[in-house]
Amino acid sequence: MQDGPYYVVQRSAFTARFLIGGEPSETATNADVHVELPDGTVRYVTFFTLPAIERVLRRHWDTGETGGGAYFWSKDLVIVPEAGVPAMVRAVEELVRSGDIEAACQALPR
Repeated sequence: MQDGPYYVVQRSAFTARFLIGGEPSETATNADVHVELPDGTVRYVTFFTLPAIERVLRRHWDTGETGGGAYFWSKDLVIVPEAGVPAMVRAVEELVRSGDIEAACQALPR
């Protein structure tokens, strides 16, 4: 469901708000996501596919950023194997189920 700039996915274990920058949700290759848990905690995660990271590195090669594409970094980064919000939702589901969300994604201040 769309809520302003966010694509929102609700599950019993979380509500995820995807900021996908105008890309269609089915083909988004990166997204910034706020994941609200039932206890009110909100975690932040950035999803990328490998091709999206490659595009950033190539652009940095051309622009000279990050030492001409010498590296890529993103705080709270999780790489997903395929594009689209459905793949990212599967990752959120597993992050929450396994408890890895606590280590992989920082909690935002309340």
